[in-house]
Amino acid sequence: MFRQADVPLVKEMYGSAFAPAMFDAIGEAIRSRTVRGSSLVATVGRTSESGAIPQAADSLLNPEGSTTVLVFGLVDETVRLSARASDSRVDIADALRAPSPPAGSGIAFSTRCIWTARTGE
Repeated sequence: MFRQADVPLVKEMYGSAFAPAMFDAIGEAIRSRTVRGSSLVATVGRTSESGAIPQAADSLLNPEGSTTVLVFGLVDETVRLSARASDSRVDIADALRAPSPPAGSGIAFSTRCIWTARTGE
């Protein structure tokens, strides 16, 4: 069987393992998730792995019947969001473009917010 194996491919797959911080962040998203209807919101908390946020969003879409997912976290003092919607009727990018709260409303945001979105599949 070894003679038929694609050794370079096996090495590439083995070498692409997640860093421990990635697993920790995704685990935190799973623990913190809140589901309401078909929507799910979760946080990865503070992480050094910015790639964990979209990875967690991908992982949490659909397992519990969730068709819309928002995952957020803090990376280097920047709030990062990643959202997914498997329902093509939901424009998740449009939902993330909501207007800012009025001045003096008591709602504070980080000066930087970076997000990714994927709608429909």
